[in-house]
Amino acid sequence: MFHIMRQFAIYCFGGGLATIVNWTITFALTEFLSTWYVLSYCLGLSSGFLVNFFFQRHITFGVTDATGRRMIRFALIASVTAPLNVALVYALTEYLGMHYALSIVVVTLSVALINYTLNRFWTFHHN
Repeated sequence: MFHIMRQFAIYCFGGGLATIVNWTITFALTEFLSTWYVLSYCLGLSSGFLVNFFFQRHITFGVTDATGRRMIRFALIASVTAPLNVALVYALTEYLGMHYALSIVVVTLSVALINYTLNRFWTFHHN
């Protein structure tokens, strides 16, 4: 149990780094370049995806084999959760009147456990 908790903490740290990349790009594009926040967020998520994959692969799960297969699986999970993230951010912002930054925080925190579970048992599972 301790191993899983420790691994989840490391996973969250890596996700936090990816989130910082995501949010930095999102906020910079939105606030300084007047880019539509949804487009900014999509670009931020894409950048965070790469940071997150390589961190999780090397540090959290320590796997070195089947990089292509694992990246495809990681991307499949991201292809479901990223649009879900965007849709939820849009809904919270547009329909509930939440500031887009708060919407991003709420959505990011809500999907961390789902992503960890899917990646632990499918993407980075040791065969």
